[in-house]
Amino acid sequence: MKLRDLLLRVRALLAPRRLERELDEELEFHIERETRKHVANGLSTTEARTRARARFGSVALAAD
Repeated sequence: MKLRDLLLRVRALLAPRRLERELDEELEFHIERETRKHVANGLSTTEARTRARARFGSVALAAD
């Protein structure tokens, strides 16, 4: 195990809510970026967001 991996595991044990919040924010960033791409290609905001979320699959599963 690399030192970075070990540090991330320790951080997850010491501040699990913070880590979870940061991960949620990162996933939302990527979904939003994908949504903007779809909107730029002519989709409605609703359809663009639906497709972006479908591309990433289950957010809970991605977080795991």
